[in-house]
Amino acid sequence: MTLTEGELHADVQVQQAKFVQAQGCAVESGYSGKLSMGVGGINSCVISRPWDPDYVEQRLAARAAAATKR
Repeated sequence: MTLTEGELHADVQVQQAKFVQAQGCAVESGYSGKLSMGVGGINSCVISRPWDPDYVEQRLAARAAAATKR
């Protein structure tokens, strides 16, 4: 059974994301997904995108600098 847009929880609807309903949608390369099938009908699917490499490098450099100051 497909979840319709009207069935999405209000906390989920406010997110800036693409929700795949009965028909699929195109995504850029590098995305991955995780499907969780729960007991009792609680199911979810999370789609993630890659981190921005510049952001990762900046965060790692900041952590390294903070560690050397200790």
